[in-house]
Amino acid sequence: MVVLLMGMFIVYNTVTTLVYQRLREIGILRMVGVTRLGVAGLFVAEAGLLGLCGVLVGVTGGYFIGRMTILRYLASVSSVFVPVSVNYAAFDWKMVARGAAMGLAVSVAGGLWPAIRATRITPLEVLHFKPSLSMGKGSPLGRWGALVALCGVYLLAALFWPPLNVVPGLTIAMLTLLVCGIALTPLFMRAFLGAATRLMGRMKNPLGRMAAENILRDLGRSAMTVAAFMVALAVMFEIYLFMNSTRTEVKNWMTEVLTADLLVTSSSNFATRSSMPMSGDLTAQFLAVPGVADLMQVRGEFNDYDHSRIVVMSVNYTGRLKESRFHFRNGYDRPAVEAFARDEGVLLSENIVARHPQLRGAKTIELQTPEGKQRLPILGVIVDYVSETGAVLINRGLYLKTFKDNLVDTFYLYLQPGAQAADVRRRIESLLGDEFNLYVLTNREFRDSILGAVDQMFGLAVSLELLTLFIALIGIINNLMANVIDHTREIGVLRSLGGTRSQIAGIYFIQSGLLGFSGAFVGSFVGYGLGWIHMTRLSRMLSGWSMDMHYSFTWIAVIFVAAVIISIAAGLFPARKAASLPLREALKYE
Repeated sequence: MVVLLMGMFIVYNTVTTLVYQRLREIGILRMVGVTRLGVAGLFVAEAGLLGLCGVLVGVTGGYFIGRMTILRYLASVSSVFVPVSVNYAAFDWKMVARGAAMGLAVSVAGGLWPAIRATRITPLEVLHFKPSLSMGKGSPLGRWGALVALCGVYLLAALFWPPLNVVPGLTIAMLTLLVCGIALTPLFMRAFLGAATRLMGRMKNPLGRMAAENILRDLGRSAMTVAAFMVALAVMFEIYLFMNSTRTEVKNWMTEVLTADLLVTSSSNFATRSSMPMSGDLTAQFLAVPGVADLMQVRGEFNDYDHSRIVVMSVNYTGRLKESRFHFRNGYDRPAVEAFARDEGVLLSENIVARHPQLRGAKTIELQTPEGKQRLPILGVIVDYVSETGAVLINRGLYLKTFKDNLVDTFYLYLQPGAQAADVRRRIESLLGDEFNLYVLTNREFRDSILGAVDQMFGLAVSLELLTLFIALIGIINNLMANVIDHTREIGVLRSLGGTRSQIAGIYFIQSGLLGFSGAFVGSFVGYGLGWIHMTRLSRMLSGWSMDMHYSFTWIAVIFVAAVIISIAAGLFPARKAASLPLREALKYE
C-alpha cells in the first residue's frame, strides 16, 4: 500500500510537470475551442498511459523478482514456519489482474488533480504571459490543520477506547497516523521555511533565502513531494524499530535460555520442524565422550489445542536448576521452576495465553496425548519465542510419562571445566557424526544461525522500503525539475544580474536539502509513532508476544542524516539543468 501511495505521488508530480511544460499549449487549445473537460481528459489519459507502462514493466519484473525471492527466502520460511519445497513460481492471473487494476487506478488518481488544475488556465492568462499553477502561501493550511485534529481524535480513541483498541482499529490507526503525517507536512513546512527565510535574511545568505521562498511559492506541490518522502522514511523508521526490537528481544531470550556449550542436531544449523529427530538412547553415548559433563534433551512436537497447532516443548531441567534461565516477565519464579523440575506441572508461553483467553488465570491445561485428553497443572507463564502459535514447556520426565515419546530434536551439551569446545566437537563428529548424521554447533554459532534466520525474514521488507525511498527521491527530482521550468525567466534574470552557474545550482541544492530535512523531521516522529503502536499494541494482539521497544539514537541520527544527504544528491540533476540554461533562452522563455 505504501509503494502504491508513492506511485500515486510520482504520477502526481510527473503530470504536474507536464502541465507546467505545456501552459502555452493549453491556452492555445482553449483558444481553438477545446473544452475544459477535453483538457482534463488529455492529462488523465496521459496519466493512464504512464500507469499502463508501469503495469507492463511491473508485472514482468515482478515475476522474475518473485522467482529470485522464492529461492532466497525459502530456507527461512521452511526453518521458522513450515517445511516448503518449491522449485517454480506460480503465476496467478487473477492476482495479476487485481494488481494491474490497482496500478491503473492509482495512476489515474495521481493525475486527476493536476488535470483539474490545468483546466483553470485561461486564454487571457496565456496572452498576458502569466499562466501559473502555483498555490503559494495561499495553500489551504486550515484544512490540513483540521485534518490533523481529526486524525488525532481517532488515534486517541483507537489507543484508549476498548471498542477500537482491537486489531482492525489499530491497523486503521497506523494508516491514520500516516495521513496525519501527510497533513502535518505542509503545516511544518510553512513554519520551518518561514523561519528559515528570516534566518537566511539575517545571515545575509540570499541563496538560502531564495531556495526557501521558491518552495513556499508553491507549497501545495512541494508539500506533496515531501509527504511522499516522509511516508517512505516513516515506514522505514517503523520497520527499523520493529526489526531491532524483535532481534534484541530474541537475542536476550537466547542469552538466558541457551547456556549449553555445544548443541547437537540432526544435519541442520538449528533444529527445525523439518529436522529428523534423534533417539533418546544417544544420551549415554554423548555422556561417554571425553569432556562432556552433562546434557539436556530438547524435543518439540505439535499438538492440537483449541482449533490451533501449538508446540509441546520437552526439556529435562531436573538436574540443571542452576543453569536454567526461564524468562519470567515479572522476575524469576524459583518455586515454579523447582515444581517444574519435579514433574508437577507445565509452563506456558505468554503468547499461548494471549491467543487463548480461557488460559488467563487457569490452573490446568487440557492436551491431546496418545492415551486421550489429559489435564496438566499450570505452574506459570514465561516469555518464550519457540513457536508463533504458542508453546507448552514440560519437563522430560513428565513428557515421557504423558506422551510416551523418547525422541530428541536437540542435545544441549555441558562441558567439563577446562574442556575445549573445539576438541569435544571433533570427538563427537568422529565418533557419532557420520553414523547418526549429526551437526554440532557451539553456543555462539547456534545463536548466530537463529538470528541470521530472523534477519533474513526481515530482508524482504527492507528491500521494499529501499525501493519506496528510491521512488520518493524520484518525486523530489520531479518537483525540482518542475520548479526549474516554472522559474526559468527568474533564472535568466539572476544570470543577467551576475549570478554564476554555481550560485544557481546552489539554490537548488539548498532547496533539495530543505525538502529532505522537512520529510526526515516529520517522518522520524511519525515512524516512531508507527513503531510504538506496532510493538506495544498491534504486535501483542497478533502474536501474543509482548516485546519492549529497543532502538539506538545513534542509528536514528544516522538514518536522519543519510536521508537529508540523499535528498540533496537527488537535486544534482535539477541543479545542473538550472545552471546550464542558456541566458538568452531563459530570458525569452514564455
